[in-house]
Amino acid sequence: MSRPEPNATDLVAAFDLGSDTARGLLARLLPDGSALVLAEARRMTALGRGVSETGRLDPEGLAVTVGFVGATLAEWGRPERVFAVATAAARDAANARDLSQISLDMPLTVIGAGPSLSGTLPLLSSLAGRAALLAVDTALPVLLANGIVPDYVFVLEPQAINLKDFLTLRDEPVTVVADVASSPNVIRHIRERKNLPLYFFSSAFHPLSLLDRLQEARLRPCHVPPLGSVGVAAVSAAVRMTRGPIFLAGLDFSFPASTTHARGAPVGIHEWTTCRRLFPVGQYQYQAAQMRPRLPFKGKHGRPVISDLVFNSYAENLQNLCRLEKRIFDLNPD
Repeated sequence: MSRPEPNATDLVAAFDLGSDTARGLLARLLPDGSALVLAEARRMTALGRGVSETGRLDPEGLAVTVGFVGATLAEWGRPERVFAVATAAARDAANARDLSQISLDMPLTVIGAGPSLSGTLPLLSSLAGRAALLAVDTALPVLLANGIVPDYVFVLEPQAINLKDFLTLRDEPVTVVADVASSPNVIRHIRERKNLPLYFFSSAFHPLSLLDRLQEARLRPCHVPPLGSVGVAAVSAAVRMTRGPIFLAGLDFSFPASTTHARGAPVGIHEWTTCRRLFPVGQYQYQAAQMRPRLPFKGKHGRPVISDLVFNSYAENLQNLCRLEKRIFDLNPD
């Protein structure tokens, strides 16, 4: 692979990402409209291997493709103008879907797993067919236990423990919206066992070189700001997903009655099933309180609530988002 002249503003790089081979070409645009080819690159990738059987791009082939494009651009001095076209397998593969492809014209309700969710379950049940439901992963088992099947489930965290949120999911037709950095165990469970529709997004929670390479290769999913909380991130995603009004439920960021999650959430179930004489129920909250002290804050309608600095930062992020988007409304009156 030859090295072109650096820092040329008229350089254009183009990539053809085929099912078996990825090709790159670097050219300089000439005044007469023609192009002078300066360098070419080629790499066997097997990007489309098995896609007809699995409906997914081959993970290893995808990694090879991203690495090839990133390394080639670095070798070519990172030209400002880059174009890429992908094989039909990439367009048809289920794991090629992007959050930006979801476009709704109906109300969308974002459902968190806070303690107030229990009180809004009857209302959420009545919204079936009238508004789409976007549940954070931890709220999913609570909804399913009450006969409510959300349209979308939002997955953000990389912890393997989040897999418990999907263990009660059977054949319900839900669509999953997941961060590319969310737990691989969760994504594998969704695709291999449930074969559910899956849409990706990315949040720059840390300056990862992987995200940079995906961006350079034009493969990075649409961006959702890193807002700390899965609930707040879901609201930000909802702004992208629908042009209609957005309703909120179960987003508390406080500790009413010393509880952190709605009844039936895996976090609470785990506490009950792992308690013992030397580590009784409530000990987890006591230890958490030592690390993150409970403090009084002013809640909705000016009423005092008990929270901590982390939860309060999530609440502030949500408040800022609501100020920018006047079509966001809270379903919980308390």
